[in-house]
Amino acid sequence: MVMCSQDTGGKFVDESCEAHLLVYDVTVPDSVTVNVVFEVLAATRPSQVGKTFSERLSGEKASGKLLNLALATRIITPAEREAARSGPFDLPDEKVLAMKSRQLCGKITMQRKQRQNPATGQWEDDPSDPRSFAHINFDSYDVASDKARGIPKSAQFLAMMHGQPAPLAAPSAPAVPAVNAAPAPAMNW
Repeated sequence: MVMCSQDTGGKFVDESCEAHLLVYDVTVPDSVTVNVVFEVLAATRPSQVGKTFSERLSGEKASGKLLNLALATRIITPAEREAARSGPFDLPDEKVLAMKSRQLCGKITMQRKQRQNPATGQWEDDPSDPRSFAHINFDSYDVASDKARGIPKSAQFLAMMHGQPAPLAAPSAPAVPAVNAAPAPAMNW
C-alpha cells in the first residue's frame, strides 16, 4: 500500500512566481509546434520548487515566445534573435531539441483557459473551466542576464550547466604541469 500525505502539493505549478527553470523535455510533434516541459529548480515561491508545467508553442502564432526561449537557453545568439524580428527565421528541429536539459529563468504567470465569446468575438476566461494554467509567455531570460538577477537560483543546478555555454568571461591561464610531480598511482583491478 502507498501512503499519501494530504499536506503535499500537486506536481504542477499552481502559483505565479519568478523561477530558475530546467527544460525537462522538448518535442516537435509537427513542423510548426514545439512542446516544452519545464521543472522549477528554485523560485520566489519555495512551494513551487520541484513542480512542472508545460507550454505548447506554435511557430506560426508563438514564434516570438519560442525565439525568446531559444535565446534564454543559448540555442540562438542575440544577433540571430534580432535578425528574426525583420523577417522569417528558421529554427531547425536539432536546435529546438537541443534545449532539453538547459536552464533559464522566467516569470511564470497563472492564466485561465480562454475561449472566444460567440456573441462578441472577444477572447475571455472560459466560464466552464475555472482552473488556471502556468505560462512563461515572453518572460524567459538567460540565467546570467540582468533580468534574472533577482530570481533565486539553485546552486546545485548552476554547477551542472555542462553542455550549456557559460557567459563570456576573461580567459584563464593555461594549466601548467607540476615539476617533479609523483606519478599517478596505477589502478590494480
